[in-house]
Amino acid sequence: MAFDELDQRIVGALVENARATYSEIGGRVGLSAPAVKRRVDRLRATGAITGFSARVNPAALGWTTEAYVELFCRGRTSPADIGAAVSKYPEVTGAARADRKPADRGQPARGSGVPRRTAWRAAVP
Repeated sequence: MAFDELDQRIVGALVENARATYSEIGGRVGLSAPAVKRRVDRLRATGAITGFSARVNPAALGWTTEAYVELFCRGRTSPADIGAAVSKYPEVTGAARADRKPADRGQPARGSGVPRRTAWRAAVP
C-alpha cells in the first residue's frame, strides 16, 4: 500500500486528536472533508489504521496502583509477541523494549543467550 505525505499528515492529525472531524483534518492537510474520509477509509481497509482509542486518567476509573513489570523473552518469544498478548488489557498503559547492552552491569551482549527484556507499565484497580 502506498503511504504518501498526505496520508502521513492525516494519520498525524488523528493521532493528535482521534475525534477531529474530517473537515478539521482537511483544513490542516489541504483536502476536502470527503477526500479525507476516502483516505481514512482506505487506510482502515488496508490495515494501516487499526482502530481508534481514548486515553483515560487511571484515577478516574478508580485505579490507584501502578506497577512496572519486566518480562524476559526466551526462545522464539519476541517482544512483538508479548506486545500482542498484553495489548488486550486496557490496564497496560505503556511499554518499552530494553535490550541489555554489553556495558550494562557486566551482562553479556544481546545475541549471547541472555534473554531480551520488555518492560510494561500497567495501572491496576
